[in-house]
Amino acid sequence: MIGENPKQFYNTTEKDTKLPKDKIQKISSIKQYISFSNISEKIFTNSFNLSENCLDTRDLQEYLQAIEIDFHKGIVEDQNWFALYCSLEHIFSPRICFARLEAPTNFGPSLNFVRFILLVIGPLQQKETKSAFEITRTFGTLLANPELRNELLNANNEYEFVSAICEKAKNIENEEEIEEKELKKETKTDLVESPKWHIGRGLIKDFKRRLPHYKNDFLDGIADSRSFQKTISSAVFLFFIVLPTAIALGMLNDENTHSKINVKKVILGQWIGGLLFGIFGGQLFLVILTSPPISIYIKVIERISHSTNFDFFQIYSGIGLWCCFYLLLFALFEAANVMKYAKRSLEELFSLFIACTLTIEAFKASMRMLDKAFLPHCSELFINSTNHLLSLIQHLPPPPPPHLGKIYYKWFKIL
Repeated sequence: MIGENPKQFYNTTEKDTKLPKDKIQKISSIKQYISFSNISEKIFTNSFNLSENCLDTRDLQEYLQAIEIDFHKGIVEDQNWFALYCSLEHIFSPRICFARLEAPTNFGPSLNFVRFILLVIGPLQQKETKSAFEITRTFGTLLANPELRNELLNANNEYEFVSAICEKAKNIENEEEIEEKELKKETKTDLVESPKWHIGRGLIKDFKRRLPHYKNDFLDGIADSRSFQKTISSAVFLFFIVLPTAIALGMLNDENTHSKINVKKVILGQWIGGLLFGIFGGQLFLVILTSPPISIYIKVIERISHSTNFDFFQIYSGIGLWCCFYLLLFALFEAANVMKYAKRSLEELFSLFIACTLTIEAFKASMRMLDKAFLPHCSELFINSTNHLLSLIQHLPPPPPPHLGKIYYKWFKIL
């Protein structure tokens, strides 16, 4: 049974959640004229009869209620409040309504002594995060707090009622911020570096961090049938990703180096590099793949070796060894920490340079193929057609005399 009428009835919007008194007075003065027939079809079932002046939870289509999990009692339902929500087409902003009953009221099973009722009416066309259900969950989190319900019961007017809700919401938000700050401090203390720096500190920490998981990196892929299936599918996927790229860039290297580095050597280098890095790299989600910048770099090395009359493989091997030496120095002195100051614009400029270079190379290759495959035949056909046209011109009859031409002209004109 509904029992006594609600003592207070509040109608607020989602945006008005500040504490100043003028704002709360503005909230209280808002009136949204929504007829009962509009929301009754959304909230109540067909069996509900308003004339009987009674309401049971079985008459509600959907309602929200808090539960608490206790290890001794099991699932305990919060019977002090419940929330109703629905969505309507002709409203453009959510409406949140609170009702405080004068005495505990029985609304059926699991709602024996209700003191608060929440009604949320939201627009029908709204984002999922701002829907009536999500707003109801937000306010339901507040009503599930016993301290807030006690303050709402002791509120004497609308100002105190709304102030208590807003203040509790801010307190919860501040508590979450404090917890996030404490969590960040804990993570910083866990990852804090020793004040004494020494050469190779980053490498030693990487080994200590990855060594306990090194064995599982290989065994997790064959732990069960499901893991083995994922491993096989990933291997097949990487095969069809890596191989076409290696073939395409291998053909480009073959042309740039005059067959010194061909497709076979690129695939072999891809296989050796990927296998060694997979065993000793410790980064399973990083795919080793040849890239266009390497092909451009190989072309530059080939031009340098050709202009200086040095052996291409000697220069290429020397540059590779020096790169390994520099990478070892970078790892020992933790030079990778400088990359945190790199902006996204640097990567975009580098990508733009590579894209322009490859586009120019593609146009050059197209022109070479056109000159090699099509232009000789086109020039031969042009010469043959020109000679045939000249021969036809030579065999043409001489033009008629001027007076005969006039006669022919008049005759054709008469016809």
